[in-house]
Amino acid sequence: MATHTASWTQPTFPNGRNGFDRAGFVVGTSISGRAPQQERRASKRSAGLVMVILRVLVLPLVIAAVLLMALAPASTAVDSATRVETYVVVSGDTLWDIAAGLTDPSGDVRATIDEIEDLNGLTSSALQPGQSLLIPRPF
Repeated sequence: MATHTASWTQPTFPNGRNGFDRAGFVVGTSISGRAPQQERRASKRSAGLVMVILRVLVLPLVIAAVLLMALAPASTAVDSATRVETYVVVSGDTLWDIAAGLTDPSGDVRATIDEIEDLNGLTSSALQPGQSLLIPRPF
């Protein structure tokens, strides 16, 4: 029977050390077994992949959401709980007169005017004959 002796040589590293530090731990590799340079390259690739995913998927969604919120008419939205009807302005009508006819005698006409302005997106109290207004239904 022939005897075979395996020859094994301890790896050497560029710094001339035998691959172990003074405490006996392997130096020059990370937990994954890769050399530190390879580990840094791998983490840079991972970071690059994350940035591509963010740019391709998340950024367009954020931009779309911002555009939708900016383009949505906020002042003309009618609350589903508010009961409204349409009123056509005639010559001589004022916002105060219309609101006074809708407001409870113990209520505040100014609050009704604010509600009419909000419902119609009005920025002034000027009305034109033939103009259609959404008004809250009287209670």
